[in-house]
Amino acid sequence: MILITRKDLRFCATSSWVSKFPRCTNYHLLNYTSDHNPMLLVFGTNHDFMDDSHAKTSIKRFENIWIQDPACLQVIKDIWTQDNEETKAKLQSVLDKVYHWGTTTYGHIPKEIKSTQAKILDLKAQPPDRDNINQIKQLETKMEDLLFKEEQWWAQRAKAHWLQHGDKNSKFFHFKVTQRQRKNKINFIRDIHGTNQTHNKDIQLVFQTYFTKISTSSNPTNMQKTINIVANRVQPQMQDYLSEDFTAAEVSFATHQLKSNAAPGPDGLNAKFYQAYWDTIGGEITQTV
Repeated sequence: MILITRKDLRFCATSSWVSKFPRCTNYHLLNYTSDHNPMLLVFGTNHDFMDDSHAKTSIKRFENIWIQDPACLQVIKDIWTQDNEETKAKLQSVLDKVYHWGTTTYGHIPKEIKSTQAKILDLKAQPPDRDNINQIKQLETKMEDLLFKEEQWWAQRAKAHWLQHGDKNSKFFHFKVTQRQRKNKINFIRDIHGTNQTHNKDIQLVFQTYFTKISTSSNPTNMQKTINIVANRVQPQMQDYLSEDFTAAEVSFATHQLKSNAAPGPDGLNAKFYQAYWDTIGGEITQTV
């Protein structure tokens, strides 16, 4: 009898195939009468998208492409100059207003690209004259801007931090996003009773229960004896230094050291937002810290 203890075999696929079938999953099944474990490739079905337990809500977040528009800064300044809100509430108001402005102003970039392409092709099919040539040049300039924004849009989601300057290769960024979504997706998790939980709420509960258990204790004893045994590692001068308030320079330096395309925090605003508008919001953010 041959006991298979490793699962080295995997399905191989090209990037174009993965883009067409992003929800496929590779499973290793148990073997009963053979010395090889069978493999099963499961394709995502329409039911996966309709299942409420796996429904993905739309996330409101700041888009880096908005930074290029001076109007975005004005929207932020209009909110930030109000003194009737706390900093946290202001940040939420900024996201709400900027998100509404951005989606209204820029719309759906891929649709705009297709529409602009169609207009260019239509003009090029007509007899050339001065007006046509000028319109084509204007549309081509608009097209370049749209392609750049599309590249930035995908790059922000691809989290390709090592790529500083792209070449409008949105297909590459799309593939990176697909990879991240597949990698980050949790199909099921096994709880302490050995049951596989597949619904999002049940998966969240398993995580919450586990980390709550390892992060808390019940009825601890002899705590004072334990504290007395552990030697002090932080000297008084070190304690004084660690207890000092943060300076504005330190907060600014730490903020600008963050990866600009890293995932946003609970407020939906990424590091790029804080870095781009630090001159406007930095003072109040520093006071809050």
